[in-house]
Amino acid sequence: MNMPSVNIKVLLVDDSPVALAVFKKMLAASPEIDVVATAMNGRQALKQIPEYQPDVICSDLNMPVMDGYAFTKAAMAEHPRPILVLSTEVRTENAGNVFRAIDAGAVDVLPKPKGGLMGMTANYDCMTNELVEKIKALAKGDVLPQFRKLKTSARYPKATAPAPGFSKMNSQMVAIGASIGGPEAIRNLLSRLPADFPAAILCVLNIRDSFLDQLISWLSPKCALSVKIADNGEMPQQGVIYFPPSDKKLTFDANGRFSFEKPMTTTERRASITGAFNAAAERFGRQSVGILLSCTGDDGVEGLKSVNNAGGYTIVKDKFSGMSAGTYDNALALEAAGYVLPSDQIASVLTDIVSMNK
Repeated sequence: MNMPSVNIKVLLVDDSPVALAVFKKMLAASPEIDVVATAMNGRQALKQIPEYQPDVICSDLNMPVMDGYAFTKAAMAEHPRPILVLSTEVRTENAGNVFRAIDAGAVDVLPKPKGGLMGMTANYDCMTNELVEKIKALAKGDVLPQFRKLKTSARYPKATAPAPGFSKMNSQMVAIGASIGGPEAIRNLLSRLPADFPAAILCVLNIRDSFLDQLISWLSPKCALSVKIADNGEMPQQGVIYFPPSDKKLTFDANGRFSFEKPMTTTERRASITGAFNAAAERFGRQSVGILLSCTGDDGVEGLKSVNNAGGYTIVKDKFSGMSAGTYDNALALEAAGYVLPSDQIASVLTDIVSMNK
């Protein structure tokens, strides 16, 4: 006898009754999602969380009584769970608000279209699909390691010496991929790395190019390493964190320089983490490291396998600290995960690996 599926419970928080009605109608399109409660300000929403136990919270930022930033901080302190910001305040021209919301504890953002109700109506189908997709992704795994005590006590292997016949190159490349909760997951890792980290780092994050400058401004003060956008033809340097342009296909030339000469197709954009891992594996071989922090679908899993097949090291964040169970299981099934680690252990293991191979 099949057990009935449990729907994703959502709490909507917005001071506009019209917006609440539209979002409820959008989410009604998915049989897997139930809107269990609505609130018109953060204070009201805080009182509803214990009663309704939502799996995901969708919140506006600009609200009376208690705004979205204060609400997010309070919710993360008292009742941590994924918060998706739905606001006009996180459009491209307000990119700084995205990272302010993430600092408060939000996991992801989705801008409301311009034009109020007319804008939402004109973009109804597109926004419905994106909203439903984001909520489903956020509900799949525990994406809040910084707010919850890690639930695993498993022991993980320490880095071991390279196999006989290991052939060193002059450089190492660490490729990191993240999507759901990406900025915070990447910050959590990169901020723990030492200033003398002896490898170049490539970060692939599903984020618009228009947000990259703001992302780097937000991330740089939190890291001991330099952070920049990778330039076409640039030679990666150890101790530098690179973000590739999000609309160009990443490859490395014969000398190991970044190459961004072709625009990405829609299919390639959906598999951008795997594409980066494949490129690193092809060019840097045993001197490559692939780290998968989170992903949409299976993006990144096949790329990890490429790094593993090339003799490089692979790390997957465990399903108790940010990885959805399905992705985690697929990575293990493909034998793509050399290390499965809680988020707070990845930086130290990574530093051991690259220092050993220096």
